[in-house]
Amino acid sequence: MCHPAVAAVATVASTAASMKAAKDQGKAVAEAAQLNAKQALIEREQSKLEVSQFVNDRLEDLDNATDTNNAMFGFLGRDMDASVNAFREGEKATAFRDIERAKVSGVLREGQAAMSAGREIQRGKNALAAGKINSVSMMASGIYSLSKIGWD
Repeated sequence: MCHPAVAAVATVASTAASMKAAKDQGKAVAEAAQLNAKQALIEREQSKLEVSQFVNDRLEDLDNATDTNNAMFGFLGRDMDASVNAFREGEKATAFRDIERAKVSGVLREGQAAMSAGREIQRGKNALAAGKINSVSMMASGIYSLSKIGWD
């Protein structure tokens, strides 16, 4: 059996190392969660940009198609024909449906990214709290171990 002073020093050192490891682990998980949250927010902003770009591209495509069709219909002498007007309105309706779908999809992706960021932030807070709780628990365990050392 080892000397009680040696056992006490070993217990204190072991307890301190375990406490530090528990806190460090909590901090590491919290830092990783913060990075994940930042990434989710970046993805949210990227989704907004993608939707905006899609809208711009779709409107440009509509303008180009309208110009081309107007030229073709004008060449054919049908620029005021009712069926031509219906065709133009159909093109517009299709384009605006595409735009609305993209916007709705973008809002959903943005919401998912925001929720993901929130979950990651909470996970980080939980990890910090768990690290502190584990550290205190290890300290209590160390104190108990010290009390069991025979000082005879």
